[in-house]
Amino acid sequence: FEPGYPLFAQLSRDSGVGRQLIFLTQHSGDCAVGGAVYFVVPDARATLAAIDGARAVQAARDAHEFGRAGRAALALRKRCDKLRLQARWASEDLAKSSDDAKAVARIKARRMADTLAVECPG
Repeated sequence: FEPGYPLFAQLSRDSGVGRQLIFLTQHSGDCAVGGAVYFVVPDARATLAAIDGARAVQAARDAHEFGRAGRAALALRKRCDKLRLQARWASEDLAKSSDDAKAVARIKARRMADTLAVECPG
C-alpha cells in the first residue's frame, strides 16, 4: 500500500456456520455508501452477545494501551525536562568556567545539546 492507493480491510469471524468474511475497499465500482451486508446466523441473539463481548474485551485492551501510552509519554516528558535542565546547566558552566576549563565545559555542553536533540526532537 502507498499513499493515494484505495484502502482495503478484511473483517472475519468464525461462527457456528463457518467463517464469515467482509472485504471493505475504496475501489470505484464496489458497493456504494449505505449498502448492506446480510449474514445468516443460527442464533442472532447469541451472535450479538458474542460481538458485544468482543467489543468489551477490545475496549478494555484499548483502555490499557491508552494508559500505558500515557505513562510512556509522561516518562519521556520528564526525561526531556531533565535533559533540558542539564543542557542549560552545562551552558551556564561553560559561561562561568575559566579559560583552562572552557574546553571541557564546551564538550559537555555540546554533548548535552546533542543528547537533547536526539532524545527530544521538536
